[in-house]
Amino acid sequence: MNTASTSRLFVLFGFVWAAAALPQGLAASPSEQQAVPARRRKIELNKNRFVLDGEPFLVKGMAYSPFYPGESNRDKIVKADVASDMRKMRELGINTLLIYWTRSERIYKEARRNELMILHGIWIEQEPADFHEPRFKEGVKRQIRHAIDYVHNVEGEDYSDTILGFWIGGELNPASVDGTDTRHPELTQFQGTYYQTRTGVTATECFLAEMCDYARGYANEKYGHDFFFSHINWPPTEPWLKLDFLDFVMFDVYSFWPPEVVNFRKGSFASTSYQGYIEYLKDAYPAVPVVISEFGMSTAPDNVTTSGNSERDQAAELIARWHDIVTTEKPLAGGIVFEWNDEWWKQSGAAVLVPFDADKNHHERDDAEEWFGIVGIDGPSHADYRVRPKQAYHAVARMYAPVFYADRRMVQPASVVPLYESVSVVSLSAEGRPLDASRQLHLCVAIREKSGTPNARIRLEAAGSMAEEGIVWGESLPLHRYAGAADADGWRKIVIPLEHFGPLDFSQLLSLSVIAEGAEARPIIKDAAFSPNYCIE
Repeated sequence: MNTASTSRLFVLFGFVWAAAALPQGLAASPSEQQAVPARRRKIELNKNRFVLDGEPFLVKGMAYSPFYPGESNRDKIVKADVASDMRKMRELGINTLLIYWTRSERIYKEARRNELMILHGIWIEQEPADFHEPRFKEGVKRQIRHAIDYVHNVEGEDYSDTILGFWIGGELNPASVDGTDTRHPELTQFQGTYYQTRTGVTATECFLAEMCDYARGYANEKYGHDFFFSHINWPPTEPWLKLDFLDFVMFDVYSFWPPEVVNFRKGSFASTSYQGYIEYLKDAYPAVPVVISEFGMSTAPDNVTTSGNSERDQAAELIARWHDIVTTEKPLAGGIVFEWNDEWWKQSGAAVLVPFDADKNHHERDDAEEWFGIVGIDGPSHADYRVRPKQAYHAVARMYAPVFYADRRMVQPASVVPLYESVSVVSLSAEGRPLDASRQLHLCVAIREKSGTPNARIRLEAAGSMAEEGIVWGESLPLHRYAGAADADGWRKIVIPLEHFGPLDFSQLLSLSVIAEGAEARPIIKDAAFSPNYCIE
């Protein structure tokens, strides 16, 4: 790609994506066949974060369930090139996997090879009539033993060093929670070896405490390994399940559903309802880390939502939600994008009428559950498909890059102000059109120079579409040329025509950010003197 003298292209990736799925039985390269020695990590928790080997660890996660066309969660993972996937994940800045089942030995081996940690699921039925029914509880305990045994014996080798934590069950059905609690009003407290609840809890909360206590005890007694345990909660059961007795808490939270998230009060920094809701969650759990265990957007072509469903919408959604997660007033432990690749076996909407074993062979255009991947799998059948990165793939590289927020206040030399909601194709204009280069657009932000940095500069960062496969960096401009008078706190308003940063392909623009070098930067509160049609605020 040619670039003008006023801008530079930053190439993110040095690999070429395979155009099709790899055949079964593909042999690993000699380097991949070599075992990587275990590295026992010291994992601790503080009230906000995981601490890995003495350093705070921000979860930059990816949900990984690599079932390809013709495969389902009942099958072994065969077609996916797990080694290639995890190399790419590491290059994108991902440091944690969320997995749901034990379906491939390669996941653990490649996670260790690429220094990826795992939040490991122990999946349980979501809709039983009673979580305390004896046969159900014994079935859950079998699942617990299987998962813990599995990670300690992956083809004869112990891969438990890859585990950041386990979670038992997720997104329980509200009717099952209510039914269990109604059947067992006498269960109001659990006192175990590792987990104890307060008095007055519900029967379902007692069940989760009991299962986590059993799991932690089993791992300690059989293997001498002490793991942290959690459960994946979600908005429909959040009012009923208060899980502050667990080591850390996990929540699946999407911005477009349910109404209690969509209509929640605005956040403290990003001014979105999504941030307001996840800040509410952290307020409810001030003493333990909170992980947003799933966030994302489907690109199902025939399942349009109010938040959009294009691949560009998906990319902008991921960036905006990560911005919400890392700029909360009280720090969260991180977040996990749902998910790596499209999964044809999923069923929602009309697809639930399709027999399960047949559904995995077809990619229904209206089944939202099948289209959440940042890697698309397209084709007419399970025998004829191609694998390709969506625009969201490149958005993840932007999100998880070191120059993005590490906390509410930047710890990097630069200060970043994301402007995604103003720039995205959906929210910049009511008609949903992309940025038009013919319009007179200005950048409007507030700047406060740091002491001892008289030569502070500002630059524009524009993340492009999939076609660009990279990030265009605008020319760095001196602040003194554009900044107005400082207020009492040292903040100065700057207004810069975007054209001063050099040419940008607005038709391909995905996101826009301000990078202030040697200065703090923040969005300006809406100023009546500047119309949103002419100023990005």
